[in-house]
Amino acid sequence: MPGSEIKWRVPGHWTVVQSNGLRVRFEITQDGNTVVGTAYRSPDPGSAPMTGTLNGSIDGDEFFMTIYWPDNSIGKYLGSVGDQGRVEGTTVDQANRAAVASWYGEGALSRWE
Repeated sequence: MPGSEIKWRVPGHWTVVQSNGLRVRFEITQDGNTVVGTAYRSPDPGSAPMTGTLNGSIDGDEFFMTIYWPDNSIGKYLGSVGDQGRVEGTTVDQANRAAVASWYGEGALSRWE
């Protein structure tokens, strides 16, 4: 976004822990405010792991990602970055809007220099 504030650098390897018990691991590339990459979801009991694609943005302290999974579900992640670089927020499945969970990122983002 033109005029967007870049404050935080997203790590290349990052894990999100969700309140519903899921853990999602990311391989992320950041170009300014834009983040893209691959998401790996740990399997639910009795199911296979999934690999999805992600795109998103980080603008100031606001963090947003969309993950496209091969089962046609789409995860929307909205979060905010605290003063120490910790990220937390809410995720919702676009196909099932009742499937909402809170989440936090393991480890902190570093300041953009």
